[in-house]
Amino acid sequence: MKFKKRIIFAVLCLTIGTVLMLINRKYIIIRFNIGNSESSTLAECSSHHKTVRLYFKKHAAWHHETTTLIWHSNNDAENIKLLLTQWLTLCADEHLVPQHISLESVALASTGSDLYVSFDRSLFNKDDSTIVKWALVESLIKTLHAVNGSLQSITLHVHHEPMEEIGRAH
Repeated sequence: MKFKKRIIFAVLCLTIGTVLMLINRKYIIIRFNIGNSESSTLAECSSHHKTVRLYFKKHAAWHHETTTLIWHSNNDAENIKLLLTQWLTLCADEHLVPQHISLESVALASTGSDLYVSFDRSLFNKDDSTIVKWALVESLIKTLHAVNGSLQSITLHVHHEPMEEIGRAH
């Protein structure tokens, strides 16, 4: 009987030790809801479908495509990232950009008026005319302002380095 109690005690200690180690290494996360935090958590995570227009200029005329995105209520940077990813896909489909361009990151200043966007390569061919480059930038700005009119400056980057010269391909 004494031997059986020792085995039970050893297994219990081993189980408790394993659980505490998993909690310490963050494999198990325990979160206590104090007060009315459950409803605030649901409000923070709310998202909905939003219909947006993606603008582009082709053959000297403005065109737009309407698409639906999952819009997060409290995460403007993520919303802009989703919007720009769709816009880049549209530009690739319309052959407005030289090759498939991926969005590396989007950062929105705390004021919400300054946007920093980093791509994996330049939006432009070095052989493109200034008019073509200007139309692409104008399409990007028009798409962003249709969704977020509070933006006052947009800084474009390639591999997190400022895109110094629009005409120079990286």
